[in-house]
Amino acid sequence: MPVTTFSTDAEFFDAVKASTQKVIVIDFFAEWCGPCRQIAPFFSSLSDKYPDAAFFKVDVDKLKEVKRVYNVSSMPTFKFVQGTQVVESFSGADPERLEQTLKRLLSESGGAESDSVVRGQWVLNKFVNKAQMECLNQNDDHPLEHALTDDEDTFLESDCDEQLMIALNFTLPVKLHSMRVVAPTDGRAPLTIKLFQNRTTSLDFDDAEKIEPVQTLTLTESQIQGEPIELRFVKLQNVNSVTLFVVDNHGGEDTTAINYIELIGTPRDTTNMAEFKRVAGKPGERDAH
Repeated sequence: MPVTTFSTDAEFFDAVKASTQKVIVIDFFAEWCGPCRQIAPFFSSLSDKYPDAAFFKVDVDKLKEVKRVYNVSSMPTFKFVQGTQVVESFSGADPERLEQTLKRLLSESGGAESDSVVRGQWVLNKFVNKAQMECLNQNDDHPLEHALTDDEDTFLESDCDEQLMIALNFTLPVKLHSMRVVAPTDGRAPLTIKLFQNRTTSLDFDDAEKIEPVQTLTLTESQIQGEPIELRFVKLQNVNSVTLFVVDNHGGEDTTAINYIELIGTPRDTTNMAEFKRVAGKPGERDAH
């Protein structure tokens, strides 16, 4: 895929909005910048090597509003964007870091326009804030983190009884479309899951029994083997956090086990287009060089 250049700020912002299903790599450069010229051929070669990504070049002396919005102060600067959000950024002509960062992001996203089994949707697990996630009644030997990676050898398991309270916060707002659950077939697979969104306080088990959920799911045999579970998408358009209350399991077993939970949807376009409106008569400042 060729590198895309832009004549106006508006062209750039339109291109970003049209490429939200891809990893976007943006090269902020200046014509007078020696390191920018040095790394330019390598950047161009990456666009051929990684066709699943989008490669944009921004001349900071021409697209001054883009430079301001993305807070660029030195060149070259490389920013990696997913769903209109900057997920990685660094300055300097470092080809190894540039390629390794791109490879990692493509690997995490599946390297395609849609990295989930649901067409046009993303796996949202990469947007879960691991430092803020919580699971009540988890077995310390089989914690929640085991269920957020697709590894058949690890699993989340409850401790004292069959119930689990799983709280997940996202690093950016998302639209939640569906989910997948993979669980053992020995009776420990979850049966009933109550879904809550955007809780400002943590739910305990007593509260979860009293509060009306956004949706109550009763998982079938095929759904505990990874068949996508459709959610009430219209009610899940601006989700900052989701809580999953696992009420019981298929076999009436003492504990519940889950190998994998996959949340499916898309990041919200949280870009404030008002930020892109050029202020007439306000000149951009040229970096010293």
